[in-house]
Amino acid sequence: MPLTLAAVTPENWEKLIELKLPAEQETANPPNWYALLQANQLQYLAYGIHNDGKLIGLVTIGWVNDTRSYWIHHLMLDADHNEPDHALEAMKLTVRYIRGLPVGTNITYPLPTTLYHPVTNQQLQELGFVPLGEFRGQVIYGLQAPPLPPLPIEAPVQAAPTDEKKEINWERILLGIILILLTLYGYFEVYVPRLPAPSDLPIT
Repeated sequence: MPLTLAAVTPENWEKLIELKLPAEQETANPPNWYALLQANQLQYLAYGIHNDGKLIGLVTIGWVNDTRSYWIHHLMLDADHNEPDHALEAMKLTVRYIRGLPVGTNITYPLPTTLYHPVTNQQLQELGFVPLGEFRGQVIYGLQAPPLPPLPIEAPVQAAPTDEKKEINWERILLGIILILLTLYGYFEVYVPRLPAPSDLPIT
């Protein structure tokens, strides 16, 4: 059965923090409770990954306005479900979901060189990701993909990331300039003394 995403809720978050990484990776990677806390503080999207109705993993997604891209921040699969086909399907599902979000055309993903990650370098490249460079020991991969209709997934508790780029409102700017000019005109009318007309000057 295909993997599915479900929003993190007060009813399922405890099951998410009970998921375990492979034993050899537990001390080298942040646990899910930390990923959920970080998602809450940074207003990331957080979703549980389900297989046939059973919770098997967690993914968190953030919006980075500087690079204008969605960042797949945390992607984990439980040790009992850490299979290559599940990892690839989880990444495909996450990418498909992001492409349905507002401005979901740029996606970045870090591949740690030492920490656990279920998706391999080869799998990323098969999905169209290309390496963008290294940052603090991580190879950053990027993907540009056209948007798709949103997936019918229940909205998460956090607000969905939105593009913070603002359009210039010329109408408000023009109105502001007019108000400034009217204010200056009233100031000169009331406070600035006017010189008498030449005809009113005394003849000497």
